[in-house]
Amino acid sequence: MNYVMSDLHGCYDEFLQMLELIDFSEDDNLIVIGDVVDRGPASVKLLQYLMKRSDILLLMGNHDWFMRDTIKRLPIDIHFDNIKDYLDENIVITNDNVNQYLTEHSYRNWTYNGGESAFNEYLNLSVSERAELIKFLDSLLYYYELTVENQKYMLVHSVPVGFEKEKPMEDYKPFDLLFSRIEKDAWNGNFYDDKIMIVGHTPTLLINNEYAGKIYKKEKIINIDCGCAYKNKNDNGKLGCLRLEDMKEYYI
Repeated sequence: MNYVMSDLHGCYDEFLQMLELIDFSEDDNLIVIGDVVDRGPASVKLLQYLMKRSDILLLMGNHDWFMRDTIKRLPIDIHFDNIKDYLDENIVITNDNVNQYLTEHSYRNWTYNGGESAFNEYLNLSVSERAELIKFLDSLLYYYELTVENQKYMLVHSVPVGFEKEKPMEDYKPFDLLFSRIEKDAWNGNFYDDKIMIVGHTPTLLINNEYAGKIYKKEKIINIDCGCAYKNKNDNGKLGCLRLEDMKEYYI
């Protein structure tokens, strides 16, 4: 069986509970559509678990990108005592330098968006463990296409910026596949003719209150970010999982 999840956000316990719920076995495959890290308590633990599983494919999400970009810019042996020597906390962000900021000063943006606990986890790793983690993050794909029961699927973290159904995925910039937020009405828009796009990134609650904690499904677009990161703040937040063979939904 083929399963998809998204936006685990450090929710390690909920993730293992989901694997048990779906009775995940060595004959199954799981694709996680980005954002394993941040906000939750066990981001690095989740990454290290996924690194060891050949039957689970992780795609890049914007939070994973922030983590990778930040830790790659820092010395591999950085520690709690000297970290401030490498972080520029005085940069003034303007419309003119925001893109440069995102790439050259991603630490502040990462921690602002919930990355502080993940960074602390990273700092507690050995140098060899850090190197393995960076190598794994560098290997992540930005999108993945598969066919299940004669149905084609395009899996990507967010609806691409300026989406055009005839435009090949490889022609989009990485940012375009990670950070896009589309207007509520656009979820009813014109997507692929011959395949279904499955995304995360935007909690389904933000599309419509009726989808709080639920998978959003339309004819050509599915959003599986059910807000697990906000589970403890909002009773509606859940971890969602979708089985592609029959569209069965699972929730923790």
